[in-house]
Amino acid sequence: MAIKKTISLQDYVLEAAQQRSLELFGGSISNYLSYLICNDNKDRIEKCLQKIENLKPIRASEAKIAQFDSDCPYCGKKIKTGEIIYNVLLNNGFERCVHKHCSRE
Repeated sequence: MAIKKTISLQDYVLEAAQQRSLELFGGSISNYLSYLICNDNKDRIEKCLQKIENLKPIRASEAKIAQFDSDCPYCGKKIKTGEIIYNVLLNNGFERCVHKHCSRE
């Protein structure tokens, strides 16, 4: 999930960032800043990603193809017909279908 933030930069810093972001990311300063932050904090980010992964529900079935459209209870987005889905046991005790990327083994 992306979060929008406002930052203040000196004019010369912004100019340098715009030039470098144009070379590396087609001018996207957001992608350039994310790249710099990720390179400087690899261990912390890996730990955060592992925590997020551990929050996902555990798969309770083999992969199957969605036969109809529905909503994913984990991410809240649509599950479209034909997508790969898994049954998972949610915290409330109910078994539901979720996207492949919304579950863990």
